Amino acid sequence: NEPGYSAAMEPTIQNLDDGRIICLLRTMTGNIYYCVSSDSGETWTEPKILHHVPGGPPILHPNSPCVLTKMTCGLYLLFHHNNDGTANGGSGPEDSKSRRPVWVSIGREIDNPNGQPITFDTPKEFYDNGGESRPYAGSLALYGSFFEYGGSYYWWYPDAMRFLLGKIVPDNITNSPSL
Repeated sequence: NEPGYSAAMEPTIQNLDDGRIICLLRTMTGNIYYCVSSDSGETWTEPKILHHVPGGPPILHPNSPCVLTKMTCGLYLLFHHNNDGTANGGSGPEDSKSRRPVWVSIGREIDNPNGQPITFDTPKEFYDNGGESRPYAGSLALYGSFFEYGGSYYWWYPDAMRFLLGKIVPDNITNSPSL
């Protein structure tokens, strides 16, 4: 409703193997944006839409955090909603109805020094709350925490911003043949 209004916020930052830093930003455009720094965050590239692969389809995402986690094996997990804000009856990126389900895409660094440094596999549905009718339950905002411990992967997240839940990341995600 406000042309030119920038709502890029809640950055998620990860170190790349080549010494650069990547930053992902949630926006109200229906897309995730990224930028890269080569000087420890002093300066950044112009933010651009994040794609599954450079030149491929964009990764759709409403106005919700977009979590990028680097695993010890060097791969990345991108947690996102895989829609532009119109899923589940949402009216656009700002509508919280579209903040479900949560999807995960596995990312790999590529040699692309002047462009997007990570490519992402086809998203897999990770979890959903079914849009239950209690207040805010339709929304699964991605304020979560991913970690590895004892050879397993875990995701802690607030369901409807009221309950902290834990989920063991299933083997079909982390031990996928695409890894």
